[in-house]
Amino acid sequence: MSRNLVSVLIVSIVVLASCSSKKASTAKTSDIHGVGVVQYPVVAELEVKEQKVSGVVEWRGGGASLSTLKEMAITEAIKKSNADVLIEPVFDIEVRGRNKTVTATGYPANYTNFRNAVAADTLIQKIGVHKKADSIEPLPETGKGKRTAKAIAIGAAGALGLFLASLLFLW
Repeated sequence: MSRNLVSVLIVSIVVLASCSSKKASTAKTSDIHGVGVVQYPVVAELEVKEQKVSGVVEWRGGGASLSTLKEMAITEAIKKSNADVLIEPVFDIEVRGRNKTVTATGYPANYTNFRNAVAADTLIQKIGVHKKADSIEPLPETGKGKRTAKAIAIGAAGALGLFLASLLFLW
């Protein structure tokens, strides 16, 4: 009877060890366009901090592109400094086999003094200095679902094999 209990415990441990969790966050923006919606132009100042900040992302194994890791490093730097945007990010990239480390360093900045635009503000647009800030969203990880399903199938097959072996051992 104790062998059955040991077998069940081994199977439970193997099955539970094959589970994993994943956390992601995104930020989406939407411009207001279309019939019936009129948006009054808004102008904001950008307060740039003099002290640079860095965000580091370490990735073990494959599956993530360098562009995705750069975006993740920028996100870490923005979170660390409680900023709205990272100005002029510079990237340090280290690749060792399938392991990657990406560091993004730049000036954190926050939008301040939001106000409705006046006629004088249109001069910025006329001379071409106006630039829309880029929005960064994590890209979907390709192939991850297949590997996860494959890992679960292998784990389940291994657990079943251990269970059957323990049954044969008992006989």
